[in-house]
Amino acid sequence: MRWTKRIGLALLAVFTIGFLYRLIFVYRWRTGDCSVGPQPRVSRMIYPKRLLVMTYNIEGDAELLKANQMEDIAAVINQVRPDVVGLNEVHRSTWQSRFKDQPARLQALTHMNAVFGRSYDEIGGGFGNAVLTRGTIVHHEVHNLPASGEPRSLLEAVIDIDGTRIEMF
Repeated sequence: MRWTKRIGLALLAVFTIGFLYRLIFVYRWRTGDCSVGPQPRVSRMIYPKRLLVMTYNIEGDAELLKANQMEDIAAVINQVRPDVVGLNEVHRSTWQSRFKDQPARLQALTHMNAVFGRSYDEIGGGFGNAVLTRGTIVHHEVHNLPASGEPRSLLEAVIDIDGTRIEMF
């Protein structure tokens, strides 16, 4: 009975430390406006004949327990062969990703261009969203969203694909 009590107290201590870390260092209160600013006038839009867009919540922290997580994700992306991929829950050099740069690894494994948008800092690195594309990333910007608790953000990327510029959010 003594060992089970000690194990229970140790687990409670680990949980409490983890909760306090997130409460003190991660959670934020952000205020702000979510409206889009003035848009440039475009006289004539040229659209690509075909555009395959994919979204993928990669659950980047799962790499802590599954070492080949990025290889499996890259295999799915390579099989689908999208023009643009929006990625959620991406880690860059955090302890949950074993201090690996997930956007850079996916870029290398898929042979696509990548950009990372940090939502918040985590121990050792950052956490946020990313975009992969077979096109060229012309511009990118991170928009912090109003929130209470875990900070949220929106990654904007302007991409040139086959001479056509598109905006991804």
